[in-house]
Amino acid sequence: MTYEIVSDRLTRLQNNIRQDAIEIINDCNSETELDFLFPELTRIQNHDLLILETWEHNLDWMISLSPAEKQMLKSYTAEITTQEQAIIIEDIPPEVVYYQELKAMSHFAALQDNLKLAIQP
Repeated sequence: MTYEIVSDRLTRLQNNIRQDAIEIINDCNSETELDFLFPELTRIQNHDLLILETWEHNLDWMISLSPAEKQMLKSYTAEITTQEQAIIIEDIPPEVVYYQELKAMSHFAALQDNLKLAIQP
């Protein structure tokens, strides 16, 4: 079924993002580069990869459902109404604040290692 294919592709995408991020971190040679990369890659780790993982788990769960359960879910989700949510725009993204706090207590190589471990534990 297509759910299995999509789940596999989501796994591959997450792995590719992590591998590419590690390569970028390894190629980082200056504090200026790290000043830019650290918050961006932290956001990718904490938001984008988390969303991809959530989608993958959701698909895996859908695969495990029986046809009757899938039908029940389909009829239930048709009844759900969407609600508008307010978007809060912050002046300084939390990833930047986090990086600034770490930078004040650390040095380039340690920050680079910290980012690598966050991306690929």
